[in-house]
Amino acid sequence: MRRLWKYRKKILYNEYEPKSQLIVGETRIERSRYSLIDGHAHFGGRIPGDPFEDRYDIGNTVEQLKIRGVKKCVELTLFNRENWERVHEKLQGYEDYFVFCAPIDLSGMGRPDFDCWICGEMERYVRE
Repeated sequence: MRRLWKYRKKILYNEYEPKSQLIVGETRIERSRYSLIDGHAHFGGRIPGDPFEDRYDIGNTVEQLKIRGVKKCVELTLFNRENWERVHEKLQGYEDYFVFCAPIDLSGMGRPDFDCWICGEMERYVRE
């Protein structure tokens, strides 16, 4: 058995392109049978400071989601207050469609009163 490996051609991982032998029919589902909630959406940037504002048309995106049966989206872009405000500005006019999660700003982690400070931050987000 060991001798067989000696004669096989070695290829790099990025050169590996297996050919699928699976043959099945295609089923296109354009809309969910039931209403649903997208529980994990990121309409803001991928990293803090990412210039996401002009990447896509939010009106068109929300319309496409609604066509497919998505009734609500949970927005989880969690970085800091500045990013929170930028995401809210981007999604302005669609506040009834989105549920927003408040970011937990970990930059204050070293503070001796971090627990009280972060609770105060969360209360501010709830009021807003």
